[in-house]
Amino acid sequence: RSAYEAMLQQVRTAQAAPAIDFRVLLPDGKLRYVRQKGRSLVTGTEVMLVGTVQDITVQKGLEKKLAALQEAMAVQNALQQQTETLAGTAHWQWNLKTGDIHWSYSFYELMGQKPGAGQLTQKGLQQAIHPEDLNQFNDHLHLLLSDGKESNFSFRLISKGRVQHLRASFRQVSVH
Repeated sequence: RSAYEAMLQQVRTAQAAPAIDFRVLLPDGKLRYVRQKGRSLVTGTEVMLVGTVQDITVQKGLEKKLAALQEAMAVQNALQQQTETLAGTAHWQWNLKTGDIHWSYSFYELMGQKPGAGQLTQKGLQQAIHPEDLNQFNDHLHLLLSDGKESNFSFRLISKGRVQHLRASFRQVSVH
């Protein structure tokens, strides 16, 4: 009510109808969300207010669902990051259609970089793999890309002069 009353006061003093979202309780008890937009028109000596009202109930419902999903995703990401940190694991995702690669926070740490300090690349990863293990790594990657064959193998990663022994698991995931 206070927002509506403030809007009415603004209409009276500034002779302008601001955009405002508000709720309407219908006689049957249903709640609707409404958006009002308006403006003033001056014709000669008369000032008229004209406006539109739009039912945005569906939009508001979708916004609430999206906010809930984003919150759940943020919690899930925090748990995944914590789990990876405790377990000493990391992950990456490569979208083969777009070429985009997402590296987990823990993957940056494995590479000896701070997350957000720069974008990791496939080339950068290839350069960090121990030279004796690079062909094996690429063979497993090729089998995955060409035949969809899953694999598990060990390789070494050189990061800031330190050799790390890692276990990799390659798997294609289809999202429908």
